[in-house]
Amino acid sequence: MCGIIAVLRRKSLRAPSSPQVLDAAVTTALAALEHSTATPALLAAAEALADLDRQLRGVPGICTLLADPAATARCQQRLEAVHERIATLEQSLDQGAAANPDDGIELRNQALVRLKDALWAVRMDRLPTAAAVRELAGGSTAPHTLACYASIQ
Repeated sequence: MCGIIAVLRRKSLRAPSSPQVLDAAVTTALAALEHSTATPALLAAAEALADLDRQLRGVPGICTLLADPAATARCQQRLEAVHERIATLEQSLDQGAAANPDDGIELRNQALVRLKDALWAVRMDRLPTAAAVRELAGGSTAPHTLACYASIQ
């Protein structure tokens, strides 16, 4: 039996987003988390990062991330700040929940899970995938080349 497998990728019809979406999304998320720990603020941060995740999917997302390495590095650093803010927030929520249980705890937890999922997708999937594709492509940023290396990755 032969072990050859073909990986075929359909050409994306979506145009890459501008690298400015990286700064805008993370700024929105950080601003929401700085001003409040209420459920609406958590949901706003989660939505900003979930939207960023959607924009960074596939080859168009890889093109966005590789178009401006400085913006991508800045995004990665700022996502670390979001991650740290969430850890601090979880500690304060855990302490507050023990002292003051209320009906909003479950809603805040749901919002926090959405936020953590969106953050993980960008931080641990989209950014590392783009970095791996960049390394495989040897510096080429031609979309068809990136599509080939994305399939290999």
